[in-house]
Amino acid sequence: MLAAMLRRSQTARLGPPEPEVPMPKRLIVCTLCQRVQRGGEWVETERMIRELRSYELDSIPQLHGVICDECVDSILLRRSEPSAALAA
Repeated sequence: MLAAMLRRSQTARLGPPEPEVPMPKRLIVCTLCQRVQRGGEWVETERMIRELRSYELDSIPQLHGVICDECVDSILLRRSEPSAALAA
């Protein structure tokens, strides 16, 4: 009886369990800036780890490396700039 009372007390104090965030089986990661694609946006890796709580999982999701649009634009911009002549 005491155990049942303690469980009820704990449940009342903690409230209902938080809904689980579904863990994707595969994460898309920019290989240059290390940001992770979530929906239509690229988010910092640390934020993604915190939100998904991946450190609590038995196994981590697979990582699929790509280059995000921002990094592609940066590369193309640098390639389009005239290079400085190097002295021999």
